[in-house]
Amino acid sequence: MNKLLILIILFSSVFFTGCVSKYNNCTEIKTGSFYYYVKPNYGEYLILRSDTIQKEILVSKKDTAIWKIKWINECTYSATFISSNSPMSETESYFYAKYIGITEIISINKDYYIV
Repeated sequence: MNKLLILIILFSSVFFTGCVSKYNNCTEIKTGSFYYYVKPNYGEYLILRSDTIQKEILVSKKDTAIWKIKWINECTYSATFISSNSPMSETESYFYAKYIGITEIISINKDYYIV
């Protein structure tokens, strides 16, 4: 009975590990164009990402923010604010100058990814 339980656990771990790695190949989304939808109805963003720079464009207003990207591991990156073409208050400018965002990509599908 114990041998059967150990065999089931080993088989399950190998099976699920294979599934996770198949869908979490983040190399495919380190560069490219992506759309990001903010709920509820805050807008649609176009993300243009190279390996080290990310531009976030609010499609309706053409507001653009530029971020420096540093990949921490295969599916996690940090983003440091560089500039924006929309006016900011002094408080917002201070916040973005000090802020480093961390994004972890949790899951990748054929048509989208989840952070």
